[in-house]
Amino acid sequence: MLKKQVKQTKLTRESVILILFILILLLLKRKRKCCCSVGETTEGFTVFNNTTNLSLVATSYTGDFQSPKPQLNTIAAGDTFNYEVVTEFGSIEDGSAKYNVVNSSNQVVGTLSCTFRNGAGLGAAPTIRFVKSTGPIDTRVSNNRNLIVTNQS
Repeated sequence: MLKKQVKQTKLTRESVILILFILILLLLKRKRKCCCSVGETTEGFTVFNNTTNLSLVATSYTGDFQSPKPQLNTIAAGDTFNYEVVTEFGSIEDGSAKYNVVNSSNQVVGTLSCTFRNGAGLGAAPTIRFVKSTGPIDTRVSNNRNLIVTNQS
C-alpha cells in the first residue's frame, strides 16, 4: 500500500511538471506575433506622417524585418505605416528605413532615415535610433516606438 502512494505522488509531480511545460509553451506561442521560429519575437514600430502636404516615399529597407520584408511604399500626409522587427533570444536586431520626402508637385525636397532596434532578445526596450532628416520636416520619437514626422516649424 505504501508503494502505491509513493507512485501516485511521483505521478502527480510529473503531471504538474507536464502542465507547467504546456503552459510555458502556450505563453511563448502567444507572445510571438509572427510565424517566427521558437525563440524569436517581433516588436512593432510606427512612422506617423503628420505633415500637411508631404509624402514619405520609401527607397530602401535593410535589416531584420519580419518576413516577408515590407515592400517599398509611400506614407502619404496624414497616414501611418507599421514595421515589425524580428529578434532572437540573446540578441539585438535592427531594421533600417530610408525615404525621400516628396512635395505635392512630386519633387524630392528632402530625405529621412532611421533605425528600428528590437532589443527584446536581451530584455532591452525597443527604440528608434539614428533619425536623420533633411528638407522641410521635423522629427521626434515618442514612446521609443513611434517616429512622428511634421512640417518644419
